[in-house]
Amino acid sequence: MKKLSKKEIFSKILSYRFEGASSLGAISTMMKREKLDYSGASTIGRSLSAMGALIPSIESIPMDKSFQVTALLDEIFIGSTPILIMVEPKSTAILNIQLAEDRSAKTWSKHINYLTSNRDIEINNTVSDQGTGLLTGIKDSLIGVHRQPDTFHALSHRLGDFVRIFRAKAYGSIASEYEREEVCLSRISQKVFDEKQSYTMRLV
Repeated sequence: MKKLSKKEIFSKILSYRFEGASSLGAISTMMKREKLDYSGASTIGRSLSAMGALIPSIESIPMDKSFQVTALLDEIFIGSTPILIMVEPKSTAILNIQLAEDRSAKTWSKHINYLTSNRDIEINNTVSDQGTGLLTGIKDSLIGVHRQPDTFHALSHRLGDFVRIFRAKAYGSIASEYEREEVCLSRISQKVFDEKQSYTMRLV
């Protein structure tokens, strides 16, 4: 059996990891079964980290002309520190990501303008939640660009409105019944109660 070169072995590691979506332990087991060098799980992990460090964090793709995208905008957090992010929904490519000091409209505007002014990208549609700073940032930076709420927040907010309305009605009805019960229990006599009930029936 031909002994594989170091380059061929690392090629196998990458294939197992990214095409096979295998864990470090599984890659180690398969490589040991094939009697390959560098088959220790820790060695494989260090090798993948070293290869990953060679890849630039930002990849620029040369284009002959600008292209239009729909941008999904949202905020995620590390503790209380916000991370602003824009994603293209079909490819899930990250268009821009930024560790920010706040989520204000000014910060969001800078985040959006960085993408549109430094890249050949035109945003023709946006999808976001109802965050105040985010909405104002989109309005200020992307004048005339259509914006739509994301499905999750659109539904959850609408359902939340229904819940609040129905809860208020239910509590109101319960409170009314308690009041009626107190009136009934505080009646002076059975005769008075019967007269009140008879009067109510006549009104109905």
